[in-house]
Amino acid sequence: MKPLRRMSLPHALPHGDCMRIIHAVRHPVYRNCLLVMYSCGLRLGEAVKIQVSHIDKPTSILTITGKYNRQRLLPIPPTTLKALRDLWKTHRHKQYLFPNRYGKTHVSEEIYTHLTTPIQCQVRKAVEKLITSPI
Repeated sequence: MKPLRRMSLPHALPHGDCMRIIHAVRHPVYRNCLLVMYSCGLRLGEAVKIQVSHIDKPTSILTITGKYNRQRLLPIPPTTLKALRDLWKTHRHKQYLFPNRYGKTHVSEEIYTHLTTPIQCQVRKAVEKLITSPI
């Protein structure tokens, strides 16, 4: 009988490195999407589909519908909420917080692909530029 393999947790980047990566992304939509993912612990697919109505402004609570249509209530840090407000003022889309460049009113696989691929590329570039130590 084989001995059980020891499961280890993945190595996490320090807070300073994460913030350097986020601030190295130049595009404001991608940068704020990464900031929401980091500060609220969201998956990429959840962050891309955030709607303006999902944010409860008085209590700073974000309602996320994740895998298997399970809803989660997440607190939004004040600095992240301010960054999201500043981003929304630039485009004032009625429905989506992170609309695509064409301003579509609905989320489809096409929009999801347009947003996720550039975000992943931006993060890779920032990591290659900033992080020299092994993870």
